Amino acid sequence: MRPPGETGAPNHHRTVDPRGPTARLAADMSRQVTTGQLKAMIVQKLNLKGVSAESLGDDDPLFGGGLGLDSVDALELVLAIESEYGIQIQDAEVGKEAFASARVLAQFINARLAGGAIDLPAPREQSA
Repeated sequence: MRPPGETGAPNHHRTVDPRGPTARLAADMSRQVTTGQLKAMIVQKLNLKGVSAESLGDDDPLFGGGLGLDSVDALELVLAIESEYGIQIQDAEVGKEAFASARVLAQFINARLAGGAIDLPAPREQSA
């Protein structure tokens, strides 16, 4: 006999992860992004013409004199990171530091994916 309110055929084909309900979450948290993957995403998501992921150095600045991204690109990049990795960057100052280069951004994303915080390098002083 079925419990009150239950209708239809019983679900005998329910799949349960034998490792437990947090196994998928743990697998997602162990995912790491490489600078190569990140640079490819930047080029693709920002539709950068004439730029390849291979031509970008891991430590090249993403904004200013480096790749030359602007504030619109920054917004698009934040949205792409949120969509791709499920990471929210709410503090503008943290975002500014995290976007220093592909290497720093990859470290930031990987730390957040692992559930931790990261000490970001201090912004470089601009010489006059």
